[in-house]
Amino acid sequence: AGGLVHSFTQFVLSRMVLGIGEAPQFPSAARVVSNWFPVRERGVPTGIFNSASPLGSALAPPVLTLLIVYLDWRWMFVLMGVVGLVMAAIWFALYRDPVSLGLDAAESAYLGDGAEPDDKAGERLGFRDWLALFGHLTTWGMILGFFGSVYLNWVYLTWLPGYLTQARGMNLVTSGFATSVPFFCGFVGCLVAGWFSDKLTRRSSSPVAGRKVPIVLAMLGMAAFTVPAALVASNVIALACISVVVFLANASSASAWALATAAAPPNRVASLGSLQNFGGFLGGALAPVVTGYIAQSFSFVPALLTGAAIAFLGALSYLLLVRGPIPADERASRDPALSATGQLR
Repeated sequence: AGGLVHSFTQFVLSRMVLGIGEAPQFPSAARVVSNWFPVRERGVPTGIFNSASPLGSALAPPVLTLLIVYLDWRWMFVLMGVVGLVMAAIWFALYRDPVSLGLDAAESAYLGDGAEPDDKAGERLGFRDWLALFGHLTTWGMILGFFGSVYLNWVYLTWLPGYLTQARGMNLVTSGFATSVPFFCGFVGCLVAGWFSDKLTRRSSSPVAGRKVPIVLAMLGMAAFTVPAALVASNVIALACISVVVFLANASSASAWALATAAAPPNRVASLGSLQNFGGFLGGALAPVVTGYIAQSFSFVPALLTGAAIAFLGALSYLLLVRGPIPADERASRDPALSATGQLR
């Protein structure tokens, strides 16, 4: 639809519809991973589906530029929309839910990681069940933590070309190629994080702890490497630091979605993931506005340092608030003996 608009208002509306359509993708992908992989092997598939996002960000500048140059901007939107429709049709035709395939006992036991089948896994989630998620510190830790992760990631996602040209003095061509480098690093970061998260989780007594630790470490690294990226005079060193930050940002994102599959009961994975995603997109929505305001009023240095501080606070949110899995039975979570699950008191 973006290629068919004839006014700015229509363009904004088409982008809003695009955002609404994108919103369920990551929560739904997390639920698919939860359905098809045991809890200690979900990092790699989560990293794979997350890696498509930074890979797209890395390939988009040269590919879309060529489409605009040789066709026009309208055809760019139309062709990208057609590609999306084709991919959706392929997914609809090929994907099957495990329940619909009638898995045997051995296959079901593998997916359940040796545990007894969860009778509540197929239950529909009511509004009261969804609302009950807000009563757990784990939920708030994931919302606030992902806010910090996505905020800093989107500072670079939306402002990197402008930062390289305005603050670093690069020309348009150089900045275009330089912009792709960090996002290729982000693609690798997703894959590495998936492998590392699985390895750590298999060695940990708690799947939640195994998923949480890589997020915290990655976000602390994001904050730490943003400081020299903002302060050093060398463009090469600055770009190297930014590449590390984007690598770690996408690593934390992949690990965060793996955490959603470990922290929530099977019938709440998508719901918990969507709440975490809400926090992330709130940070992503504010990042370009706040960064632009600070950069215009002062410079890019305090704008980047603000992002580093927010990422640091996000790491603390994951570390201190995400204490354990959310119980499948809310009544059981009221038992004082189960207070370690992270229910608000």
